[in-house]
Amino acid sequence: MGYTREDFSVLKHLKCSRNGGMNDGICLVRNRRRDIICIEKRISKAFIRDYDQPGREVRGLASCQHSHIVKYLHHDFDYHRLGYGSIFMQYCELGSIDDMIAKYGHHPGRYVPEGFLWKILWDISLALCYLRLGTDAAKAAQHGKCLSERNKKKGWKVIVHRDIKPANVFLTWSNAATRYPVVVLGDFGCCITQSQMRDNVLSVFTAEFTPPEAPYFSSSSDIYSLALTVHCAALGRQTPYHRKDLLEQLPLGRDAGYSKELQNVLRRCLSIDPVNRPDAMYLPYLVWREMSKAKEARHGVPHKSLPSWALR
Repeated sequence: MGYTREDFSVLKHLKCSRNGGMNDGICLVRNRRRDIICIEKRISKAFIRDYDQPGREVRGLASCQHSHIVKYLHHDFDYHRLGYGSIFMQYCELGSIDDMIAKYGHHPGRYVPEGFLWKILWDISLALCYLRLGTDAAKAAQHGKCLSERNKKKGWKVIVHRDIKPANVFLTWSNAATRYPVVVLGDFGCCITQSQMRDNVLSVFTAEFTPPEAPYFSSSSDIYSLALTVHCAALGRQTPYHRKDLLEQLPLGRDAGYSKELQNVLRRCLSIDPVNRPDAMYLPYLVWREMSKAKEARHGVPHKSLPSWALR
Protein backbone atom coordinates (compact mmCIF):
# COMPACT_ATOMS: atom_id res chain seq x y z
CA MET A 1 0.00 0.00 0.00
CA GLY A 2 1.53 3.31 -1.10
CA TYR A 3 1.35 6.30 1.23
CA THR A 4 2.08 10.02 1.06
CA ARG A 5 3.19 12.41 3.80
CA GLU A 6 -0.38 13.71 3.96
CA ASP A 7 -1.54 10.28 5.16
CA PHE A 8 0.23 10.90 8.49
CA SER A 9 -0.85 13.49 11.08
CA VAL A 10 1.35 14.44 14.03
CA LEU A 11 -0.04 13.60 17.47
CA LYS A 12 2.91 14.73 19.57
CA HIS A 13 6.67 15.15 19.63
CA LEU A 14 8.49 12.54 21.69
CA LYS A 15 11.41 13.22 23.96
CA CYS A 16 14.30 10.94 23.05
CA SER A 17 17.36 11.18 25.25
CA ARG A 18 19.42 9.05 22.89
CA ASN A 19 18.53 10.08 19.37
CA GLY A 20 20.56 8.56 16.56
CA GLY A 21 23.15 10.71 14.84
CA MET A 22 20.90 11.61 11.88
CA ASN A 23 17.67 12.15 13.84
CA ASP A 24 16.06 15.58 13.70
CA GLY A 25 13.33 14.53 16.11
CA ILE A 26 10.84 11.71 16.68
CA CYS A 27 7.06 12.20 16.41
CA LEU A 28 4.10 10.03 17.26
CA VAL A 29 1.81 10.14 14.23
CA ARG A 30 -1.48 8.64 13.11
CA ASN A 31 -1.84 6.93 9.76
CA ARG A 32 -5.22 8.24 8.61
CA ARG A 33 -5.81 5.56 6.01
CA ARG A 34 -5.32 2.63 8.38
CA ASP A 35 -6.11 4.46 11.65
CA ILE A 36 -2.95 3.17 13.34
CA ILE A 37 -0.32 4.90 15.46
CA CYS A 38 3.16 5.09 13.90
CA ILE A 39 6.52 6.76 14.39
CA GLU A 40 7.88 9.54 12.21
CA LYS A 41 11.66 9.75 12.34
CA ARG A 42 12.71 13.14 11.03
CA ILE A 43 16.01 13.42 9.16
CA SER A 44 17.96 16.64 8.88
CA LYS A 45 18.47 17.99 5.37
CA ALA A 46 22.25 17.86 5.87
CA PHE A 47 22.13 14.10 6.34
CA ILE A 48 19.84 13.62 3.36
CA ARG A 49 22.00 15.83 1.19
CA ASP A 50 25.47 14.70 2.26
CA TYR A 51 25.18 11.11 3.53
CA ASP A 52 23.75 7.79 2.44
CA GLN A 53 22.49 6.74 5.89
CA PRO A 54 18.81 7.72 5.38
CA GLY A 55 18.62 5.89 2.06
CA ARG A 56 20.46 2.94 3.57
CA GLU A 57 17.93 2.71 6.39
CA VAL A 58 14.97 2.80 4.00
CA ARG A 59 16.50 0.19 1.68
CA GLY A 60 17.26 -2.08 4.62
CA LEU A 61 13.85 -1.78 6.29
CA ALA A 62 11.85 -1.93 3.05
CA SER A 63 13.45 -5.23 2.08
CA CYS A 64 12.49 -6.91 5.39
CA GLN A 65 9.20 -8.54 6.33
CA HIS A 66 9.79 -10.09 9.73
CA SER A 67 7.94 -9.93 13.07
CA HIS A 68 11.13 -9.00 14.94
CA ILE A 69 12.24 -6.20 12.62
CA VAL A 70 10.51 -2.83 12.80
CA LYS A 71 8.02 -2.42 9.95
CA TYR A 72 8.67 0.23 7.32
CA LEU A 73 5.66 2.21 6.06
CA HIS A 74 6.79 5.20 4.00
CA HIS A 75 9.53 7.79 3.53
CA ASP A 76 9.71 11.29 2.14
CA PHE A 77 13.17 12.82 1.73
CA ASP A 78 12.05 15.98 -0.05
CA TYR A 79 13.30 18.45 2.57
CA HIS A 80 12.79 21.61 0.51
CA ARG A 81 9.27 22.32 1.81
CA LEU A 82 9.66 21.46 5.50
CA GLY A 83 13.43 21.57 5.98
CA TYR A 84 13.65 17.88 6.90
CA GLY A 85 12.84 14.44 5.54
CA SER A 86 10.95 11.64 7.25
CA ILE A 87 10.81 7.87 7.66
CA PHE A 88 7.48 6.46 8.87
CA MET A 89 7.56 3.13 10.64
CA GLN A 90 6.04 0.84 13.26
CA TYR A 91 5.42 2.27 16.72
CA CYS A 92 6.71 0.13 19.59
CA GLU A 93 4.67 1.50 22.46
CA LEU A 94 6.78 0.03 25.29
CA GLY A 95 9.95 1.90 24.34
CA SER A 96 13.40 0.36 24.09
CA ILE A 97 15.61 -1.96 26.13
CA ASP A 98 17.58 1.18 27.02
CA ASP A 99 14.42 2.71 28.52
CA MET A 100 13.77 -0.47 30.48
CA ILE A 101 17.32 -0.57 31.87
CA ALA A 102 16.97 3.06 33.01
CA LYS A 103 13.85 2.12 34.97
CA TYR A 104 15.63 -0.78 36.66
CA GLY A 105 18.23 1.78 37.74
CA HIS A 106 15.58 3.31 40.00
CA HIS A 107 15.03 -0.04 41.74
CA PRO A 108 18.37 -1.20 43.21
CA GLY A 109 18.53 -4.91 43.89
CA ARG A 110 15.96 -5.77 41.23
CA TYR A 111 17.05 -7.82 38.20
CA VAL A 112 15.55 -8.42 34.77
CA PRO A 113 13.96 -11.91 34.85
CA GLU A 114 16.05 -14.52 33.08
CA GLY A 115 13.08 -15.49 30.96
CA PHE A 116 13.02 -12.05 29.39
CA LEU A 117 16.78 -12.09 28.73
CA TRP A 118 16.21 -15.31 26.80
CA LYS A 119 13.30 -13.61 24.99
CA ILE A 120 15.62 -10.81 23.82
CA LEU A 121 18.17 -13.37 22.63
CA TRP A 122 15.55 -15.52 20.91
CA ASP A 123 13.62 -12.78 19.13
CA ILE A 124 16.68 -10.92 17.89
CA SER A 125 18.48 -14.13 16.93
CA LEU A 126 15.54 -14.77 14.58
CA ALA A 127 15.88 -11.24 13.22
CA LEU A 128 19.62 -11.71 12.58
CA CYS A 129 19.09 -15.07 10.90
CA TYR A 130 16.49 -13.41 8.68
CA LEU A 131 18.96 -10.65 7.78
CA ARG A 132 21.43 -13.39 6.85
CA LEU A 133 19.11 -15.66 4.83
CA GLY A 134 15.82 -13.84 4.22
CA THR A 135 14.15 -16.84 5.91
CA ASP A 136 12.53 -17.28 9.32
CA ALA A 137 14.28 -19.87 11.50
CA ALA A 138 11.79 -20.25 14.35
CA LYS A 139 10.16 -23.56 13.39
CA ALA A 140 13.43 -25.19 12.38
CA ALA A 141 15.16 -24.19 15.63
CA GLN A 142 12.24 -25.39 17.74
CA HIS A 143 12.50 -28.76 15.99
CA GLY A 144 16.23 -29.04 16.66
CA LYS A 145 17.36 -27.99 13.20
CA CYS A 146 19.81 -25.33 12.07
CA LEU A 147 19.37 -23.42 8.83
CA SER A 148 22.15 -23.17 6.26
CA GLU A 149 22.96 -21.49 2.98
CA ARG A 150 20.58 -23.94 1.28
CA ASN A 151 17.71 -22.15 3.03
CA LYS A 152 18.65 -18.73 1.71
CA LYS A 153 15.83 -16.92 -0.05
CA LYS A 154 16.45 -16.62 -3.79
CA GLY A 155 17.94 -13.24 -4.64
CA TRP A 156 18.33 -12.27 -0.97
CA LYS A 157 21.08 -9.75 -0.17
CA VAL A 158 22.66 -10.37 3.22
CA ILE A 159 22.21 -7.40 5.56
CA VAL A 160 24.51 -6.50 8.46
CA HIS A 161 22.89 -4.13 10.97
CA ARG A 162 26.10 -2.75 12.56
CA ASP A 163 24.39 -0.73 15.32
CA ILE A 164 22.70 -3.15 17.71
CA LYS A 165 22.45 -1.63 21.18
CA PRO A 166 19.77 -1.29 23.88
CA ALA A 167 18.47 1.98 22.38
CA ASN A 168 17.84 0.25 19.01
CA VAL A 169 15.99 -2.79 20.37
CA PHE A 170 12.29 -2.06 20.95
CA LEU A 171 9.36 -3.65 22.76
CA THR A 172 5.68 -4.00 21.86
CA TRP A 173 2.65 -5.99 22.98
CA SER A 174 1.51 -6.21 19.36
CA ASN A 175 1.12 -9.91 18.43
CA ALA A 176 2.68 -11.02 21.73
CA ALA A 177 2.05 -14.71 22.41
CA THR A 178 3.75 -14.95 25.83
CA ARG A 179 3.83 -13.05 29.11
CA TYR A 180 6.72 -11.06 27.66
CA PRO A 181 6.46 -8.36 24.98
CA VAL A 182 7.69 -8.89 21.43
CA VAL A 183 11.28 -7.71 20.92
CA VAL A 184 11.92 -5.80 17.69
CA LEU A 185 15.15 -4.65 16.03
CA GLY A 186 15.11 -1.11 14.62
CA ASP A 187 17.26 1.79 13.38
CA PHE A 188 18.87 0.48 10.21
CA GLY A 189 20.78 3.67 9.40
CA CYS A 190 24.16 1.91 9.61
CA CYS A 191 23.20 -1.29 7.81
CA ILE A 192 25.01 -2.55 4.73
CA THR A 193 24.65 -5.52 2.41
CA GLN A 194 27.27 -8.22 2.18
CA SER A 195 28.46 -6.90 -1.18
CA GLN A 196 29.23 -3.54 0.47
CA MET A 197 31.29 -4.94 3.35
CA ARG A 198 34.70 -4.57 1.72
CA ASP A 199 34.09 -0.97 0.77
CA ASN A 200 32.42 0.21 3.97
CA VAL A 201 34.28 1.21 7.11
CA LEU A 202 31.83 2.52 9.68
CA SER A 203 32.80 5.97 10.91
CA VAL A 204 29.63 6.88 12.85
CA PHE A 205 28.69 4.39 15.54
CA THR A 206 28.12 3.91 19.28
CA ALA A 207 31.62 3.07 20.43
CA GLU A 208 30.57 1.24 23.62
CA PHE A 209 28.64 -1.39 21.68
CA THR A 210 30.99 -2.03 18.77
CA PRO A 211 32.75 -5.40 18.53
CA PRO A 212 36.55 -5.74 18.81
CA GLU A 213 36.96 -5.95 15.02
CA ALA A 214 35.39 -2.50 14.44
CA PRO A 215 35.46 -0.49 12.25
CA TYR A 216 35.32 -3.61 10.03
CA PHE A 217 32.05 -5.52 10.34
CA SER A 218 30.48 -8.85 9.37
CA SER A 219 27.38 -10.79 10.41
CA SER A 220 29.37 -12.03 13.42
CA SER A 221 29.70 -8.44 14.59
CA ASP A 222 25.93 -8.22 15.10
CA ILE A 223 26.08 -11.36 17.26
CA TYR A 224 28.58 -9.67 19.58
CA SER A 225 26.50 -6.50 19.87
CA LEU A 226 23.33 -8.49 20.60
CA ALA A 227 25.07 -10.35 23.43
CA LEU A 228 26.40 -7.05 24.76
CA THR A 229 22.86 -5.67 24.78
CA VAL A 230 21.61 -8.65 26.80
CA HIS A 231 24.67 -8.40 29.05
CA CYS A 232 23.78 -4.77 29.84
CA ALA A 233 20.15 -5.67 30.54
CA ALA A 234 21.28 -8.41 32.94
CA LEU A 235 23.61 -6.07 34.83
CA GLY A 236 21.24 -3.11 34.75
CA ARG A 237 23.75 -0.95 32.91
CA GLN A 238 22.96 1.35 29.98
CA THR A 239 26.59 1.07 28.82
CA PRO A 240 28.82 -2.00 29.18
CA TYR A 241 31.94 -2.39 31.21
CA HIS A 242 35.26 -1.80 29.47
CA ARG A 243 36.02 -4.72 27.16
CA LYS A 244 38.94 -6.00 29.25
CA ASP A 245 36.59 -6.27 32.25
CA LEU A 246 33.62 -7.59 30.31
CA LEU A 247 33.98 -11.35 30.62
CA GLU A 248 35.02 -10.94 34.26
CA GLN A 249 31.39 -9.94 34.87
CA LEU A 250 30.37 -13.49 33.99
CA PRO A 251 28.87 -15.15 35.94
CA LEU A 252 26.25 -12.44 35.85
CA GLY A 253 24.71 -11.00 39.02
CA ARG A 254 25.02 -13.78 41.57
CA ASP A 255 21.96 -12.47 43.41
CA ALA A 256 19.91 -12.74 40.22
CA GLY A 257 20.60 -16.47 39.94
CA TYR A 258 21.03 -16.50 36.17
CA SER A 259 21.60 -19.97 34.73
CA LYS A 260 24.90 -21.31 33.47
CA GLU A 261 23.23 -21.94 30.11
CA LEU A 262 22.48 -18.24 29.65
CA GLN A 263 25.97 -17.25 30.71
CA ASN A 264 27.58 -19.79 28.39
CA VAL A 265 25.62 -18.50 25.38
CA LEU A 266 26.65 -14.92 26.17
CA ARG A 267 30.27 -15.95 26.66
CA ARG A 268 30.34 -17.62 23.23
CA CYS A 269 28.73 -14.63 21.53
CA LEU A 270 31.15 -12.23 23.25
CA SER A 271 34.24 -14.00 21.97
CA ILE A 272 36.95 -11.55 20.94
CA ASP A 273 37.60 -13.54 17.75
CA PRO A 274 34.59 -13.39 15.38
CA VAL A 275 35.40 -16.89 14.11
CA ASN A 276 34.61 -18.31 17.55
CA ARG A 277 31.14 -16.76 17.78
CA PRO A 278 28.04 -18.69 16.67
CA ASP A 279 26.96 -17.45 13.26
CA ALA A 280 23.54 -15.97 12.52
CA MET A 281 22.28 -19.21 10.92
CA TYR A 282 23.21 -21.28 13.99
CA LEU A 283 22.22 -18.81 16.71
CA PRO A 284 18.42 -19.47 16.85
CA TYR A 285 19.07 -23.20 17.21
CA LEU A 286 21.67 -22.58 19.94
CA VAL A 287 19.46 -20.15 21.87
CA TRP A 288 16.40 -22.43 21.75
CA ARG A 289 18.42 -25.48 22.79
CA GLU A 290 20.13 -23.79 25.73
CA MET A 291 16.94 -21.98 26.79
CA SER A 292 15.16 -25.35 26.88
CA LYS A 293 17.99 -26.84 28.96
CA ALA A 294 17.79 -23.97 31.44
CA LYS A 295 14.02 -24.40 31.73
CA GLU A 296 14.38 -28.17 32.25
CA ALA A 297 17.00 -27.62 34.96
CA ARG A 298 14.45 -25.44 36.79
CA HIS A 299 11.86 -28.25 36.52
CA GLY A 300 9.66 -26.25 34.21
CA VAL A 301 8.96 -23.48 36.73
CA PRO A 302 7.65 -20.47 34.77
CA HIS A 303 9.91 -17.46 34.53
CA LYS A 304 8.89 -14.36 36.45
CA SER A 305 6.99 -11.61 34.70
CA LEU A 306 8.46 -8.18 34.12
CA PRO A 307 7.32 -5.71 36.79
CA SER A 308 4.73 -3.22 35.60
CA TRP A 309 7.08 -0.26 36.22
CA ALA A 310 9.66 -1.71 33.76
CA LEU A 311 7.37 -1.04 30.79
CA ARG A 312 5.98 2.38 30.05
